[in-house]
Amino acid sequence: MRELLKGIEERHWLVNIIVFTRHWIHYGLLFLVFFLTLAAAARGVAGR
Repeated sequence: MRELLKGIEERHWLVNIIVFTRHWIHYGLLFLVFFLTLAAAARGVAGR
């Protein structure tokens, strides 16, 4: 019984890391797109 609980805990911990990583990748990409858009807009204004 204890081994089963330990296995569930380890799997749960692993799932947490996977979900956490996926969230960071998702928000990282959103931030990157936002930053590139901002940089392109700033360059357009400066080049005008």
